[in-house]
Amino acid sequence: MASESITMWPQISPEEQLQYERCTRLMELLRSEGNAQVTSRYRLEECVDIVETFSFSTGLDFDQAARILMALAFDIQAAHRSFWIHRFKDTLEDDPYAPTGQNPHATDLKDLYGVRVAMIQQYTGVDETHAIVALRKSRWVVEKALACVYSDPTAQPTLFVNDLDLLFAQYQDMQTGKINLRGPPFFSSVILPRQPTEAFKVIAILSWYMQAECFGEVSLREFVVGMLYLRTDNMQDLQDRLFQIGYQLKIPEVYEKVYESCFVWFAGRDQWRMSTSQAICLWTMLFDELDLEPDPEADRVNMRWPLRNDWFRYLRRNPSAPTIDKTTWMHILKFATVIKPDLSNYDDVDWPFLIKDFVDELITIKTLSPDSPDSPANLSGN
Repeated sequence: MASESITMWPQISPEEQLQYERCTRLMELLRSEGNAQVTSRYRLEECVDIVETFSFSTGLDFDQAARILMALAFDIQAAHRSFWIHRFKDTLEDDPYAPTGQNPHATDLKDLYGVRVAMIQQYTGVDETHAIVALRKSRWVVEKALACVYSDPTAQPTLFVNDLDLLFAQYQDMQTGKINLRGPPFFSSVILPRQPTEAFKVIAILSWYMQAECFGEVSLREFVVGMLYLRTDNMQDLQDRLFQIGYQLKIPEVYEKVYESCFVWFAGRDQWRMSTSQAICLWTMLFDELDLEPDPEADRVNMRWPLRNDWFRYLRRNPSAPTIDKTTWMHILKFATVIKPDLSNYDDVDWPFLIKDFVDELITIKTLSPDSPDSPANLSGN
């Protein structure tokens, strides 16, 4: 019996079949556009991969993505710029901080603001509108935009970066639903082993970074905001950086913001006064971190405010100063950093009453007893 000759065709996988169909379709599009010759830069299969990547990242179908790429010689970076600029043109044309793609150095995919919008959505689960709003508020810095999303009560994020919600749960106080930075387990396991003597300033800095509504108490959103700003996602890294975080108070801009926040935390939100005794306690700790600018004439280098003790004595014996308002709170910081200890550059303009009265008393002391240890000229040793 004659054996029949059987031809065995190799089996094609679904992936190979799809690749063949994509190549065929792309060639048809190239021919229909009058450009049947694929650029010498890529093979046909590579062009298909580029089209699929562009299609996936933009949500366009294969044909739409292919036509855009064909017009740009399959330059995917140029295609992304063109796509996102066109898509968000009406929304972002008045935004001075939005990357426009005109910068010749901004050719990397990560510099395209459309990709940043997609990143915010992917990380947080918010819609496109909230992602754009957060990026605009943060001048298109992704890390700051993430913090904006979590601090915005209308955004309603459904995802948390790097499982920070699970990390929060490990240190959460079950009664308050918050992390108490001043109590266990956070204080005992994170702050106490590294910065036991600097606890106040570390907690103040962390509370400020986390945009806490209350000093030393942070909600889940506030915790996520702070960890994103600090660019860390674990407690070991946070603990290792506590010294660096505490040193942030040496930066004048940071110091002023933390200083102002302390008034809000301890006086109460929407309150404009706190007791003088409470203010003195806070000043005692805050002024210890106040490094004054070098003054070549007075040879003051990193010297703490010389008139601090005189200010405290004045407040304690002054019955007309039972409370400190926010205006005085902010102006005394300016006074300490601007006015020289001998008051030689003081002018009696735009200072609150308490500070004016304090200066009048110092001048009186200086006039009556210029050689007295209490004289402003001799206060550098206080």
